[in-house]
Amino acid sequence: MTHFQFTTFWETRNEEISVKHYNLFPKSLGTILTHWRVKELNLTFTQGRWLNERWGYPILSAPVGVRLSASFYNSTYSTTQSEKSDTDAWGGLTYALGGLFCASLQFMDKTLISSPYVNGAQGRMFVGQLPRETVCTENLTPWLKLLPCRSQSGLAQLLNSPSLLYDTHFHSMRIQTKPVCFDDQNNRCGLYLTQTLSIVFD
Repeated sequence: MTHFQFTTFWETRNEEISVKHYNLFPKSLGTILTHWRVKELNLTFTQGRWLNERWGYPILSAPVGVRLSASFYNSTYSTTQSEKSDTDAWGGLTYALGGLFCASLQFMDKTLISSPYVNGAQGRMFVGQLPRETVCTENLTPWLKLLPCRSQSGLAQLLNSPSLLYDTHFHSMRIQTKPVCFDDQNNRCGLYLTQTLSIVFD
């Protein structure tokens, strides 16, 4: 079993992230997060089933197929309008991420998602899953391009033969973004982007 984890941090002066200048943080993802007011994001692509009796407990658990969860920054609308705004943002986010990762995320409509309220009035967490979505090389390439080394060196070089990954018993790719603030006035904040890859060869 092999597990990789990469973390990129983007510092900003405000709680609500608005990424305008890019260095290590990937612009393709940053523009999506900014445009759709995304506060937290968790996206996984998983092929195969984790066998606890053989491999122990997983470092990060994930269901088969594709799973997406996201919450959004509060809008300035009324409660009813805000709920509609969040629903529209979810729809736009699924289309944008689907285009970025070559996945059918746009099918995560209201029949395939749940959206419970989290933290009282802080907003809603949308959760959707496509258990029958096939995970393939078209999903891997955009994931690699989000790394600071892009697809030119580092881990990307180890995975230059996608068959090595897709012939395994289990593999799971994850992208997670989470905001953090370092003071009570929210003057020093930032955004963590964490990418993980778990592979079981045996």
